[in-house]
Amino acid sequence: MILYENKDEKTLGKSILNFSKKFSKLSKEQAENLKVLNTKSDYLQGQINKLEEERISAIRKNYADFLEPRTPDIEEDESDLLKVYELFCAVSEANTKKGDSRTHLRAQNLQFSSPLCRRADYTHQDRFSYLRLWFLQTVPVTQYIPQIVCDKDGSFYLEFIERELWVPNSLEKEILQLL
Repeated sequence: MILYENKDEKTLGKSILNFSKKFSKLSKEQAENLKVLNTKSDYLQGQINKLEEERISAIRKNYADFLEPRTPDIEEDESDLLKVYELFCAVSEANTKKGDSRTHLRAQNLQFSSPLCRRADYTHQDRFSYLRLWFLQTVPVTQYIPQIVCDKDGSFYLEFIERELWVPNSLEKEILQLL
């Protein structure tokens, strides 16, 4: 019996064998690349975690600075905010006692000038959030929350909004969660 060798089958077999060798070599290279990527990914994730921990630590420290002031500036800011709040309460009370349905203070939001409104770290940064949360902890029964607003002329004022209307910003939400 004579066996005939088919050249096409031999070529096809070699091609499959060659492909399988290249595929296994490629798989080894991909595995090495994946190990390198995993190492880089682990390093980057570690850096992200470290930065997040530092950020949270800074938030806690900043809030603690308001709870137990270490500088006269913060004590003065807290005192200024309480003075404005007392003035707001006095004006609101006088309006309630002296006014009636025909004669009363027309302004819904009284705007108060304060040294706080001239500080860029309160007007253009998020530092006022710490002072506002300190205020809420110091005067927990208040029905009004302080906020700094910018008037159409570009001047900043303090006003108080009803507690139910206050929506904490993202930093305030985060601080409240950390507490």
